[in-house]
Amino acid sequence: MSVTQSRIATLPKWAQKLISELVYELNEALSALQRFEDEQTPGPVSVSEHVCDGAHLSGRKRAERVKFIQAERVNIDHRGVKVAVSLSDRGVTITWRPSSKAVGGAAMVPTGVNQVELVAKETLGKYQ
Repeated sequence: MSVTQSRIATLPKWAQKLISELVYELNEALSALQRFEDEQTPGPVSVSEHVCDGAHLSGRKRAERVKFIQAERVNIDHRGVKVAVSLSDRGVTITWRPSSKAVGGAAMVPTGVNQVELVAKETLGKYQ
């Protein structure tokens, strides 16, 4: 019996029952989510999220959620930069420009090996 289970055992019966029901509902929800993710049609375009969904309470170690998108283009509009990532016959095409909220252009700032940040030019001062 774990420390948590031994502490739960000291609670009133109604509280123990409520906790048991909540844990059951959590496990059912996580199982349904897992089934949904397993049934997705894989494709070349996906989004990933790191989430805290309570899976660790059930002994599961899944913290990243992947959702496949059945598309050939993804658009991102964030902090004055609009980026489009498209699939092409030769590979992947990445285009960017200032979003409607930005006044200047957009700049590519190297931040690591095989990594850049696309930033609105008016925010470049903080990178220098």
